[in-house]
Amino acid sequence: MRTPAVFFLLLVLIFINFNCKNSSGPSRVRPIAVRLIPGVDDTCRVETGMDAVPEGNAIRIEWTDNRDERTEGYEVNRSVSPQGPFSKIVTIQDPGQRYYEDTVPSIVPRYYYSVNAIDGEGGRSDPSDTLSYRLILKAQDLQPSEICGDNPEFRWRDENSPHADAYIVRVREKTTGNPVWIGWIQARYGEEYQSAIYNTDGSASVSRLISGRAYEWRVDIIGNESRCGSESPWVSVTIQ
Repeated sequence: MRTPAVFFLLLVLIFINFNCKNSSGPSRVRPIAVRLIPGVDDTCRVETGMDAVPEGNAIRIEWTDNRDERTEGYEVNRSVSPQGPFSKIVTIQDPGQRYYEDTVPSIVPRYYYSVNAIDGEGGRSDPSDTLSYRLILKAQDLQPSEICGDNPEFRWRDENSPHADAYIVRVREKTTGNPVWIGWIQARYGEEYQSAIYNTDGSASVSRLISGRAYEWRVDIIGNESRCGSESPWVSVTIQ
């Protein structure tokens, strides 16, 4: 008669012992989540955060330092919908690299991104917040492209009209990369070429470009949506 009671008591002791062992062990702590960095104002001298890039059809994603020593890298995820599903596009095995330039398969959709911090044991943080960007066509047929005077008129074609709001013309010294002029130009619809005369707003660091010096310039197109645009490749010019 006492055997069932003893057997039941034994089961209870095994159950308690099993739970004590599991609860006394160290719980797995995941890395701290990162946050994505929105892009800065289009006329900033230093470009950081989410933005288009001049090289190819690519979007730059940048995120904060989570200051977590367990972090050994990151996973960058992309979707064409804010609700997902998100697919991993790259694993970065360097905790110090907190950006990625994603060459997208097409410029048609808006792309949404999130990032997970990862540790050395396969643990992942919670996903970061989600930010999006939409690329549009780059400026075409940039002129001048070889030699010009010290107060040039920059010209380009834009095939996005009327989906472009404005343009940023950036001029920098070729050898140092130092910005010389960052000019904001309102889009003019119905014209084959858009244009801007150097330093037309008086904001350049030098009133006229210096003879014999090499410069580079490009056009950033600002779309008529939030986080939407493109950046042309840099074009070299030498001042005669």
